[in-house]
Amino acid sequence: MDLNLKFRTPEEVFHDKVPVSDIERFTSSSAPISCFDPARKMIFTPYHAAYREFGEQASVFALAAIPVPGVDRASSSILLESDVPFQGRSYNWPIDAFSILFNGSPRIFFLAGADHYYCFDWSPEKSAIEGGIRQVLCKTDEKSRPQPLTTEAVEAYLKAQHCDCDRCSLRGDSKEHIICTAKPSWNGSGFYGMITSFLSYPILFRCRDGITFEFCGVIPALAKYECQTAVLNGKIYALLRGAAADEFWAADEGEWQFRPCGRLGMSETRPQLMRYDDSLLLAYSRTGVLPNRIRDGRNNITILAGDSEKLSEYETVFQATDEMGIVYYDIVNCNGDLYMIWSNSERFPDKIVRGVLQGKDTLYGSLLAAKK
Repeated sequence: MDLNLKFRTPEEVFHDKVPVSDIERFTSSSAPISCFDPARKMIFTPYHAAYREFGEQASVFALAAIPVPGVDRASSSILLESDVPFQGRSYNWPIDAFSILFNGSPRIFFLAGADHYYCFDWSPEKSAIEGGIRQVLCKTDEKSRPQPLTTEAVEAYLKAQHCDCDRCSLRGDSKEHIICTAKPSWNGSGFYGMITSFLSYPILFRCRDGITFEFCGVIPALAKYECQTAVLNGKIYALLRGAAADEFWAADEGEWQFRPCGRLGMSETRPQLMRYDDSLLLAYSRTGVLPNRIRDGRNNITILAGDSEKLSEYETVFQATDEMGIVYYDIVNCNGDLYMIWSNSERFPDKIVRGVLQGKDTLYGSLLAAKK
């Protein structure tokens, strides 16, 4: 398959990597889901961090502004801090962020207080939150009234779809009950994403007004933490993390009836699925890839390219291993060139959190592939 892209070698990607998170103030930085602003030629990457702790910490919510080209000139702004009020209200444990370009500026979404999603607009010129923070809403169908996006709303929708909620664990993590870390997938009038939880049936949503998630349907398979989605040729594709059987799914746009399309044998770390022109790029990691100084499965990445529901027709276009970690990678289309942002444990390789090395100390950025 000719993507009209030239992928760099792993040696080139890692040789040229530079920190894009704030390494002067923060000991940990993780979980980027970015957007690209073509007018400003800038990637905006929200991430959570900490001043002293390591691994899964979220005492600070920050935003990296990454010039393209020129990732070495990235700068960070602190957005929110746990227990520090903003406009009279505290947003504790801000986590699971993603960003979109909305009305010409970054709109940042994040989870706080375990089960409430919020969003705000960021002014790059003022380096400030513009217009305050608003609660994200959801609609269970086109005729229903918007309501706050909460764990309760997700649970009620799953029950209405006749899902076996006894098999779910919507409150399995004390810091994140509902999770939305799907890279937004545009279809011309809005974006699609997936809502999951610690263990849940992923809910497909579309958002046309930048704040209201309209629930469209459910994938009839349990996923752990995350589900990625992309739109191509009138179909919705999904990639489930932690699925017991098929991890790759598809549905016809507007029909929302998902069908299984195959299994990759992914590790339980966040994959990525995105459209590039008329193809899909499917990025995932595997367990048992050595050397591995961090949690098994978080030190490698494989990227497949294809355009159908048949996994057998996909080609491997990039593979890399780094013993210090390739964690929660984000692949960003910047006017046809691909940049990758990821976390690793290069600065603090021996800090143990929850019995495993998380590999979430610093965000790095590098050119992954260039247009031919």
